[in-house]
Amino acid sequence: MIVCEGVPVLVSRLSRVLSVMLLCVGFFLWSGCRIDQKDDSGVAVGSPESSATVQTQSKGAHVPTSVDLGAETLAGAVVQGFFEPETEIYGRWMGLESRLVLQVPGEAGSGSQQFFVRVSGLNPRSDDYSLLLLLDGETVARIDNPQSGTAFTLWSEVLDLVPGQNLKIELEVSSTIRPSDHGSQDDRVLGTVIDEVSILPAKSKPVVNFSRRSQSINVPFSGMFAPEPGMSGRWAGLELRAILEKPPSRDDEYQVIIRGVNFRPDAYTIGVFLGDEHLADLQSPSQGSPFVLATSCSIPQASSLVEIRVVTDKGFRPSSVGLADDRELGVFLESVEIREGVVAGCVDFVTTDVDVATIHGIFPEEEGLEGLGRWIGPEAGLRVSVPQEKRVFHSLVLEGINYRIDDFRLSTAVDGQPIFTFRPPNGKFSVRMPMKVDLDPGAAVRVDLKANPPFVSEELHGTQRVLGIVIRRVCIE
Repeated sequence: MIVCEGVPVLVSRLSRVLSVMLLCVGFFLWSGCRIDQKDDSGVAVGSPESSATVQTQSKGAHVPTSVDLGAETLAGAVVQGFFEPETEIYGRWMGLESRLVLQVPGEAGSGSQQFFVRVSGLNPRSDDYSLLLLLDGETVARIDNPQSGTAFTLWSEVLDLVPGQNLKIELEVSSTIRPSDHGSQDDRVLGTVIDEVSILPAKSKPVVNFSRRSQSINVPFSGMFAPEPGMSGRWAGLELRAILEKPPSRDDEYQVIIRGVNFRPDAYTIGVFLGDEHLADLQSPSQGSPFVLATSCSIPQASSLVEIRVVTDKGFRPSSVGLADDRELGVFLESVEIREGVVAGCVDFVTTDVDVATIHGIFPEEEGLEGLGRWIGPEAGLRVSVPQEKRVFHSLVLEGINYRIDDFRLSTAVDGQPIFTFRPPNGKFSVRMPMKVDLDPGAAVRVDLKANPPFVSEELHGTQRVLGIVIRRVCIE
């Protein structure tokens, strides 16, 4: 799996990264760009006489919670396996393996707390390799084949650590390079460039926005390629993992909302998971169009951080359609969000925030249907709230437009209990059906719609979408 990550680096550091890219145009061919330097002893770093440096902690020195490897001195950090800093690259080359000792932030004796380990760096290499982050010999995160010439960030999983303790951190690359094998006078054995290593309290945000122009994203995630010029979002690999912080909620009910654009020409399925719990799928979004995959879930109050996974069932290589890009891509994403599940009593697909009500199967608003409604898939689900006042019985109200000319049936259910099945008339329709279902006032219930059989919209829209019917309003009265 390709797991190239986001880029939290300072503007000043980015400018230095750009400088090295301009100065070392031929770097990826290992010609003409020497990175030999001399350390304080006068020995050329990278010559056969020298190896990756070791900086030890002086007696009584404070062990830091982070280390800036682009600095001339490492502020008391214990590091091994890094070369001396260089003027044209902000950070330090590591060898095959490197080790650091950092102190877990916080007051000693306060008990175990949750933290992340974050590693940021720059990939000047043009070949494929993996970077592994290990704690006590166990791999807690990795990057496979980071994009050449870009900065990257590697986040660990959530870790239970004790504030004040010293943590041994190891970094390993799966393969190394020797510039002298490609005509350079630099005989060092190099891994990759590391900029900073930090231990951070396990905090996040309710949304990770991949469409922002800034390359800095302060939300732990993995499985995304670096941003590309002119693209409002980022390509994911086969699996995106994002750790989000859930906002306050009165009833533990939340919505997970995935937004993106389908640039792929083939058929595939996008799945969204809360940890290992499967929440919903979206099959083959309309080609070239934005999509929203929204689903509801319950999250206990005790959980402040949650892992959202976006999984694509098969990859796509642009090289298969003649493009000079051999990456294995999943889905193009703009944002992943978790929000409080506030549900309307009547969901109007034109005026209501449908994303909040959606569980699955509702297509985005599209040209030609403005103010009329939205297509649903063969099956769709949404959440609707019951009126607050106590009633003897309730009714399910359904409005829409039937553009189909074939014979099909539309079935409805509330919280899994069938309500009615009917053949929608051609054109606009409105149906009100009393329900023999006991509903609590103010409760949020699930309404499911199923069109059988579905149809493929190719003849009408030139796409391969599998559709049900156009819906305008769903209400419980």
